[in-house]
Amino acid sequence: MEFNSWQKSVITAIISKPSFGIKTVTDLEDLGTWAYNEDNFSKICSQLEKGKFTNVTDLEENPFEDITVIRFKDDKSNNYFGIVYDSWALEQDPEIMRIYPFVPTPT
Repeated sequence: MEFNSWQKSVITAIISKPSFGIKTVTDLEDLGTWAYNEDNFSKICSQLEKGKFTNVTDLEENPFEDITVIRFKDDKSNNYFGIVYDSWALEQDPEIMRIYPFVPTPT
């Protein structure tokens, strides 16, 4: 799979944090992007803490600061959700705010 520059920045941010203990990222998937504010962040964290994420459509939008929910696997095929913060106004690299391990439910 070929990753775009944003995805490559996210992968670098995940791997570069020793506290995550993740050496390789595969199957990176973007599940949606919303405005960064405390209410949106809280709603998303609440779902991810339960090991699930359903696309939330009632969250506010903001063109300058946003959070993106991602799903990926590590080198041991463990599954994770992540929350990525990005600011267009600051023109910074994406920042990993949280990572949540989860076990996918069979379909």
